[in-house]
Amino acid sequence: MPEPMPEPMTEPMTEPMPEPMPGPMPERNLDALLDTVVATVLETMFFSETSGETSPESDAGSPRLAAALTFRGCPSGELALAITTAAMRPLAAGFLGEDEADLPERQVGEMACELANMLCGSMVSHMETQMSFDLGSPMLMSPEVALAPRAGRTARKSWAIDHGTLTVVLSVDEGA
Repeated sequence: MPEPMPEPMTEPMTEPMPEPMPGPMPERNLDALLDTVVATVLETMFFSETSGETSPESDAGSPRLAAALTFRGCPSGELALAITTAAMRPLAAGFLGEDEADLPERQVGEMACELANMLCGSMVSHMETQMSFDLGSPMLMSPEVALAPRAGRTARKSWAIDHGTLTVVLSVDEGA
């Protein structure tokens, strides 16, 4: 019998963001950063790729998994993703070296969290800063919460991938 998935969060993450660390932060194109990070992580960690940008509504009605985590540093912010379950299952199976049919739903959800963690880690490593970052723990949540509007500078992009869609939202609070 499949193991049940943990209950997704129904409220946005509420971890307080610390004051930004001192030091200049070069201006970045967040959309281009997301393109680079998503392509790199999918290729190197999942041996997969995007089929190009798409509308987040392209898979409307399809079951989705969603996860998010915060990062602290200069800048601080949050990375959230929503991915169709049909797309996450083969990514998880390939990453874990398992047969898709043998993966419990819980493990597919955990891999959605790990995908969010990998994307966030790659994203902060691409930022042009000498500051260090502290990544929070990724958490499963409802897609509606993960994709809800955020404060601060935000980039939101969706890509077509095998069997579905991946949407990533990056919110950055660079201070005043």
